[in-house]
Amino acid sequence: MTNSQHLLLVGLPGAGKSTVAQLLGEALGMPVIDTDQVVEQIAGRSIAEVFSDSGEASFREFETQALRQSLAGTPAVISLGGGVLTQQINREILLGNRVVYLQVTPENAARRLGISHGRPLLQGSRDMVTKLQELHNQRHADYETAACLRVFTDGATAVEVTQDILDQLQARRNLVQVRAERVYSVIVGSGLEEVIAHRVNQLGKDVLVVHPPILRPRAQELATRISERSSGSVNLWEHADAESGKTVASAEAGWNRLGELNYGRDSVIVAFGGGATTDLAGFLAATWLRGVPVVMCPSTLLGMVDAAVGGKTGLNTPAGKNLVGSFYSPAAVFCDLRQLVTLAPEQIAAGMAEVLKCGYIRDGRILEKLDSLALENVGSILGQAGKESRAELALRELVTRAITVKAEVVGADFRESGLREILNFGHTFAHAIEKLEDYKWQHGFAVAVGMVYAMELACTLGQVERDVVSQLRLRLKALGLPTSYQGTWPDLYEAMLHDKKVRGGVLRFVMPAKEGAIHTHSVTDLAALKQAAVQVGVKLA
Repeated sequence: MTNSQHLLLVGLPGAGKSTVAQLLGEALGMPVIDTDQVVEQIAGRSIAEVFSDSGEASFREFETQALRQSLAGTPAVISLGGGVLTQQINREILLGNRVVYLQVTPENAARRLGISHGRPLLQGSRDMVTKLQELHNQRHADYETAACLRVFTDGATAVEVTQDILDQLQARRNLVQVRAERVYSVIVGSGLEEVIAHRVNQLGKDVLVVHPPILRPRAQELATRISERSSGSVNLWEHADAESGKTVASAEAGWNRLGELNYGRDSVIVAFGGGATTDLAGFLAATWLRGVPVVMCPSTLLGMVDAAVGGKTGLNTPAGKNLVGSFYSPAAVFCDLRQLVTLAPEQIAAGMAEVLKCGYIRDGRILEKLDSLALENVGSILGQAGKESRAELALRELVTRAITVKAEVVGADFRESGLREILNFGHTFAHAIEKLEDYKWQHGFAVAVGMVYAMELACTLGQVERDVVSQLRLRLKALGLPTSYQGTWPDLYEAMLHDKKVRGGVLRFVMPAKEGAIHTHSVTDLAALKQAAVQVGVKLA
């Protein structure tokens, strides 16, 4: 698929052209044009005023001008007025262009439109379904003739319609929409540099690309792509590597850099790195001038499926991990699978721990997908990331499914007042390990052991059978992940008491209930806590 051509959407009013056009623009990195808006710019008045003052014939002439003007510009996603194809001249103009017909039944179109405002041809119609049926009868053949792609929109969300179009275009991209305190899109695919540059420059003028030392050359390449489209300044800022960069001192250094550059509220922060980078950059964005846009470009599998999505930002303190932070959603997230090709096997495994976690808490299809792959096949999938192959499709599905799980949970509970806690499956024990190991353990490795501990605890409390624990251990081992930790119980227990889920001094763990669903449970049974610890290799003294 190439973005060297326009992509035009046609269909009845209520088909969803404007909404889908915006989503396609984000996914493809293309500008979006609505010809109705262009008509109003040319005419210098609203469409309703054109109809009332000059009639439909005059409006159609303006519409043809708007179509010619739109097609003469940079390749774009263009949402066409529902009646543009009723004119022979417009049908001729569109010959050879990529046209997508969004099909909708009159009944569903009427339901979406409700009481129509600003649609002259629907004004005064007591029976909107009947009127839309008339328009369908008049226009369907023209839509069909012009279209190279057709998508049925009845019963589908705008995201699902957009994904259908992307698949038909063979765009090799997946779209997930997160509905938190604001709505944003996550794009999963390969070779997304131009798409990132397009979106960043839509959001602001001056750009700061935040990155760790190891990614300096690639960060510079991304900055160059962004600067080619930018009217402002594009600068790099490098933070200390990994968790050592998630400190108040690092945040202060970032604020100082933004101040030195005199970056204002029209600036954008781009996070290019793993989870530590996205956590730090998100915090900088949330606090600089009380909030500027942040675009997440995770470079690790762990960052893609966990840290970059969800709007949590965080810094570590001597008291524990992520105890300072904020809830602040990104403006967009781009998961470029090509970034994974250079990762070490242990970094891939660390990310797979979070993918597996999502399978346990929400999407059993992830578990089925992983179970169907032999260990050597998992390695080949990850090793071929970014190539046009079945391997990339498998990886893209796993990443997208994991992100979708997080998007659904975050959308229902953005500030972690209840449901969102299930995303912490394995994390209470994991954060204790990380703290005791001075954050030198891979986060995903700690989560793997933490999931085993939570499952062992559930088994000890009679909530799951032993075979469930054994199956989890086998899955983790197949992914190259640890299932035990050689620590001491007093230290781990003390560290867990600082977990953010603790209430009234009582430890709380995300683990399966008897019915199989994952919930947060308060556990006061010290003997059970110790027994589960022994099962994962911890020494009691």
